[in-house]
Amino acid sequence: MSDNFTTDDLNETSDEQKDKNPQEESAKKESAEEESPEEASLVMLFGVPFHVTVRSGVKKYKSVITIDKEFSDHDSAMEYAKSLSKASGQEASDIEDKDGTDQSDGKDLLQMIASFIKKYVYLEREEEYFLVSVYSVLTYCFEMFNRIPYLNITGEQGTGKTTLMHVMGLLVAKPQFFSNTTDASIIRVVNEQKPTLFLDEVENLGSHVSTNLQTFQIINSGYEKNGKAVRTIKGDTVEFSTYCPKILGAIARLIPTIEDRCHILNMHSAKGAQIKPFLNTAADQAETTKIKAFIYSWLKENGKAVYEHSTLQSGIYINPLIKNRDLDKWFPLLVLSQILSSPGNDYLAMLNNYAREIIMKKSEAQATKPENVCKCVIIDFIKSNKTDVNKVPKMDSNFYYVLAEEFTVEVTEKDKVNSYTHQADVTKALKRAGIQSSRQRFAPNFPDAVIVYRVPVDLVA
Repeated sequence: MSDNFTTDDLNETSDEQKDKNPQEESAKKESAEEESPEEASLVMLFGVPFHVTVRSGVKKYKSVITIDKEFSDHDSAMEYAKSLSKASGQEASDIEDKDGTDQSDGKDLLQMIASFIKKYVYLEREEEYFLVSVYSVLTYCFEMFNRIPYLNITGEQGTGKTTLMHVMGLLVAKPQFFSNTTDASIIRVVNEQKPTLFLDEVENLGSHVSTNLQTFQIINSGYEKNGKAVRTIKGDTVEFSTYCPKILGAIARLIPTIEDRCHILNMHSAKGAQIKPFLNTAADQAETTKIKAFIYSWLKENGKAVYEHSTLQSGIYINPLIKNRDLDKWFPLLVLSQILSSPGNDYLAMLNNYAREIIMKKSEAQATKPENVCKCVIIDFIKSNKTDVNKVPKMDSNFYYVLAEEFTVEVTEKDKVNSYTHQADVTKALKRAGIQSSRQRFAPNFPDAVIVYRVPVDLVA
């Protein structure tokens, strides 16, 4: 079977089969089985509508081709899968249910995941355990969404950052760990396997972008379903998909363009909490195998609801503060939390409130940043006519000119949060706010050159 098998190929095959003699088809099938005894099997993953995953081989999967097709119900989906199944030692229905588990009750699924994590990892907030739990479920169905967030696990050594990553490695779909962000194979793994990608020490991307350019592009573009990275291979331009869940470990803060796409978990020491050492024992693997089976069962039962919410983007309450980039980050988790909720466990309300709190704290932190404080103070400084326009005349009608020395005194008095050791600190803060400085002469009042801040008129209006 070709790796380029598409929905169009399926439709063409279906139409052709209607006109062919059954005996000819049977002979052709037997011939194909002799040529390729380990051809393909179909595994139903998510319910209706769902992704039929065609896998080459039963025990050793050599390739994965995903085909999107809608079905009105579960039975018709499985009939379709069986009709496409080639001889491989197992029927599609056998593969579908080979874990032997019944469909899970969604209201218990997040509790099950969170309870396993709590044994080995300390998080300060209960909401954080469920954020990690919902994200773990998301890794199995992320392709139903147009955008997904990343998870940034940050903390000093000894706070459990690496432990959480390895615990999640047992829970998520198709985990792939990379400790070297310059590894050239990352882009191929992401493109071919659509894994849950674990990357540690990603703070290095900020200071060594040139040597980590490939990984930077994967992370920077891979939150969108159509995210791609382009490579030139033997003179040909090749596109690689970069879309997949990513869990990023770091001690220091990430560069803003990456951090803005992440849910951030700040790890802290356990503070006397009863946390067991994580040894990845056979018991751990058995427990997480059961959890993953429950995730598959829940998705088979609720895949249609996930799909409808993700595409229609209706029927779900989202706090009004969650918008723009924050909405991109929270929407998939809120969709899943609504479907996973029950009268006794309102995960949607929990995550809505948690998201609102995070966004408000972020807004407050933004407001007290030196660049934002300096910007507000210099606007008030101009509006209150504290700057002497007679001493510093406008050389360009598009700008106000403010003496740097005078304004430094003003902002030092007004800003009760930040401290400015030198005038240069104020200059740097204003530059980040888009206000430039220059050294100019203003004869006759200032025959010697002085430093002024050039404030755009539109900024003050």
